Amino acid sequence: MQHSALSYLAFMEDEVAQAYLSQVCYCSDASIESVRKLKQEAKKRAGPPTPKSGKPNIQSLRGVAKYQHHLEQLAKSPAFGMTFGNAQWDFALVEIDPLLTFQFHVLSQRSQEHCGHLSARPSVAEMLPLCLPIAYTTPTHRTYHNPAGGVLIEAPDGNIAPVGTGPAIPDPNLPLQWAGAIFMPHSPWVLVKQFGQRFYLANGNHRVYGLRQLGVTHVPCVVTRVNSLDEVGVRPNGTLGKKVLDSTNPPTCGHYAGNRLFPVEVRHFRRFISVTWSEYTVFDDGPPLSPVA
Repeated sequence: MQHSALSYLAFMEDEVAQAYLSQVCYCSDASIESVRKLKQEAKKRAGPPTPKSGKPNIQSLRGVAKYQHHLEQLAKSPAFGMTFGNAQWDFALVEIDPLLTFQFHVLSQRSQEHCGHLSARPSVAEMLPLCLPIAYTTPTHRTYHNPAGGVLIEAPDGNIAPVGTGPAIPDPNLPLQWAGAIFMPHSPWVLVKQFGQRFYLANGNHRVYGLRQLGVTHVPCVVTRVNSLDEVGVRPNGTLGKKVLDSTNPPTCGHYAGNRLFPVEVRHFRRFISVTWSEYTVFDDGPPLSPVA
């Protein structure tokens, strides 16, 4: 299975571009010479730097009466509280084009699935349920039991991640105790993170791309501040890197418009979380364990 995508090939280092084209994409020739030619073509498409790169206009939505019911419900939801805790955050309308972005590509079909039902230039009220949904849906997944001691969790896309381990709340009607991996879907909200004086689109790329195609210039989102590019979500070899993000011509959401991204066909992938355990006995002459409250 393959998917049509629009890539930030122009902003990849040669070695990263070669790995991306040979492993993630369907590419008939991923030799370094061919990769460099494709990158040159991609750079021509990308064009000059986006004005105000990393420094978008931001308008707080706090206190805007016609949106308060939706935003208050979201802020009070358990999932939102668990995600942001005591962090500083705000609901805001953020200018799309100057936002820095670090993902390798956007999938055209997924963007259409998100935004295909919207009218041209949708209003903020129309965008709120899409960009800042109140419901936190359970991700599609399957589990497979390993009789040798383990369980495998499979998701049809990358929308789950382990977030820790811990005991589950037992059913008082059953003589069972259990513990294991805790996993959840990635944040469902369009998320912008500020690091230093610059702002990055950290989640919601497909929705923002789709909205930009509909003529939207500002997107409703959560804005929060972080202390490192790692907290932004930048990963070595897994995203575009610090060098290009700090350059005078960085990758931005402004490249979503005007045919500035390079088309590719990418492979479909599934995500797996593997949990294993073992049972054994250790002789111990110490005091007995105290009951756990």
